[in-house]
Order: sequence, then C-alpha cells, then structure tokens
Amino acid sequence: VMGSPAEGLSVAARGYAGVQPHRTPLRLRPHASCERKGMPKILIVDDARFLGEGLKRILRIKGFEAVSIDDGRRVLDIVRTGKFDAVITDLRMPQMPGEDLITRLKEGFPNLPCIVMTGHATRDCVLRLAREPNVAGILVKPLNYERLFTTLSQALDRKLQETPIVNNVAKS
Repeated sequence: VMGSPAEGLSVAARGYAGVQPHRTPLRLRPHASCERKGMPKILIVDDARFLGEGLKRILRIKGFEAVSIDDGRRVLDIVRTGKFDAVITDLRMPQMPGEDLITRLKEGFPNLPCIVMTGHATRDCVLRLAREPNVAGILVKPLNYERLFTTLSQALDRKLQETPIVNNVAKS
C-alpha cells in the first residue's frame, strides 16, 4: 500500500497475514526482552496456519525464537519436549478451544505465561480468562504489535523474576 506507514515492509511485516496493521508503524528492531535474556522461545497456537506463520515471522524479526502450530491438541506434547518461555494462543479453535488449552497448560505448566488473541471476545469470556493465573494478557485481533510485544516482555520479565503473573487485559 503506497503512502502507508507499512510502505517498504515485507508482506509478513505489513500486517498480520494480510490484515492491515495498527496505525503505529511496526518497528523492526530486536525487542528489549531479547537483549536481556537471549532469544526467548515462544509457541504460537492458531488454527489458521497462515496467521500463525505470519506472527512467527514477525516475532523472529523482533528477536524471538518462535514455533507455530495449528492444532491445540499437540501443545502439551510440544511444550513438554521444547523449553518454551511463553505461549500465544488463539481463543477459538476447532480441535481444542483456547480456554481448554489454557486450563491444561495451567495444570501441567503453571509458570508458563499465556497470551490470548481473539477476534471474538465477549465480556464474560474476557472476565473468565482474566482470572486465570497463567494468562498474561488478552489481545483483540487485529493485533496491535507494540501492545503484543509489551505484554510479551512483561510476561517474560515476570517469569524471570518468578513472581505471579498479573493479568494484562488490553483492547488493541
């Protein structure tokens, strides 16, 4: 798109797999949490494969190590075998709803912060998720990347300090 803040950026950096980016231009430099800790490993769970892959590319540009999967049923096995620092998950997925995934992660990996992204948030759902101790943030699609990076950085900082996650509910 000529004349837009995203002009000159790759397709993956222009928007979340085709969705127009937030009005703030995406800053393509390593994120501060990557400089402090090395390369945090993030698991992205979204049944829309192209969305997960687009977010994976953006996170890698920002200095994170990222893995994307499209089936929530595989998450527990993948988290067990890989050492992930955080999970970013979609809320609505056909194989395993995001709320079920968060509950299972809380039971098996209570210190693993989860960031929920959704385009279908209801007030009741957001309030329910906000009470979950492993939910570090709830972000509304289309994502505001700076808010995502801020939420992710705060979750990783809290994990490093080994303090409980304080919910960060935000509307993009």
